[in-house]
Amino acid sequence: MEVRNKQHGKVKVIMIVVIVFLIGVLASILFYKFIHRNDRYKPTINPNPKHFITISGKIDPRLEGEFQVIYQTTNKQCQEVINRFEGVYVPREKDYLYKIYPISHNNYKLQVPVDSIKIGGYCDWKLTGIYYTAYLKKNLKLSSSHWLFLFSKNRSSPIKYAANIRCVVGVDSVFLCDRNKSNYFTSIPNNTKNVEINFLYPSSGGNHEIN
Repeated sequence: MEVRNKQHGKVKVIMIVVIVFLIGVLASILFYKFIHRNDRYKPTINPNPKHFITISGKIDPRLEGEFQVIYQTTNKQCQEVINRFEGVYVPREKDYLYKIYPISHNNYKLQVPVDSIKIGGYCDWKLTGIYYTAYLKKNLKLSSSHWLFLFSKNRSSPIKYAANIRCVVGVDSVFLCDRNKSNYFTSIPNNTKNVEINFLYPSSGGNHEIN
């Protein structure tokens, strides 16, 4: 009887060990799948960009500015869930930030790559556009942002482009910049696009409203 109990106890221990082992294997498989499923959402970084937009111009010394190059997924299977119950989904996004540093006499020049990410892949990554943000130096909490360029297959425009972005302090000390109509490009040609963007700020005192 005692021998049977010992054997029964050994069988129990072996079963427990086997169950724990199987649970561990299953957990490892699920974790591996989870990690690799998330990996397929990631864009493939291009270590050697070849296509650039050269952005140059003037920026008022009372302003700071930056450009943000934005890439997004276009495959619906890669969308992020914001609210599953309400059916709110958004594309995944990867962006690169380029701050404006004046060289001399408030002039600046930036070479902004537009192929930092390899287009395509499982999630079909695409270049969405270039966003700008302007800040008021005396109060960096005051900022204004808008699309500078949106890239579209349905529209085209000349390679050379120039615009003045006029920033003012409006009603209730709200800082706003002119929202110029975005410029569209059909594709990214091999030659560099030269773009002139000037960030202006009224020289006269007091608050100014945008008409």
